This record gives sequence, structure tokens and C-alpha cells, in this order.
Amino acid sequence: MRERAPFVEGSRTSAEASDQLSLGKLYVDRARILAWFQNRGAEGGTDEECQIALDLPGDTQRPRRVKLVTDGFLKNAQRARLTSKGRKATVWVAT
Repeated sequence: MRERAPFVEGSRTSAEASDQLSLGKLYVDRARILAWFQNRGAEGGTDEECQIALDLPGDTQRPRRVKLVTDGFLKNAQRARLTSKGRKATVWVAT
């Protein structure tokens, strides 16, 4: 049985999307996101900033960032910046 990309338990559409996702692309996306945050240094970045810089939709970038936080590669910088819509967004930094 091949390894699957993460998906939301109980969600048929999430499981189907997981089956269609190439694990290679998943790992490449994660590496790109981590490198972007590492290059930002102490300034860090928000999800929106990362999505714009890497031309990734939120539904792709956010779960990859969450996994990087869970795995200890990124952490909450305990500060926020405003999004393009004027809302507060968490700043993330590489560990």
C-alpha cells in the first residue's frame, strides 16, 4: 500500500484529494515553504505573505505550514501583522 498524503478523517473529499496528490509535490511544497521562512529570519512571515511569495493557494500552503509547525521546523513568533484585508495574522518563524 502506498503512503498517502494527510487528509481529514471522515471527509470523503479530503481523502479523494489525498489520493490524487503526488507525495513528491507535497514534499517539494513543504521544502519551499520552510526555505521561505528560513530566509525571512527573525522577521518571519504570515501565511498570506508566504502564499503570495510562493504563488501557492491557501488550501495548499496552510496545511504544509501546519505540518512544519507540528514537526518543530516553524513556531509562532508570538506577534501578528496585518493582512491585506487589515486583519491580524500570526507571524511564523523558522526554529
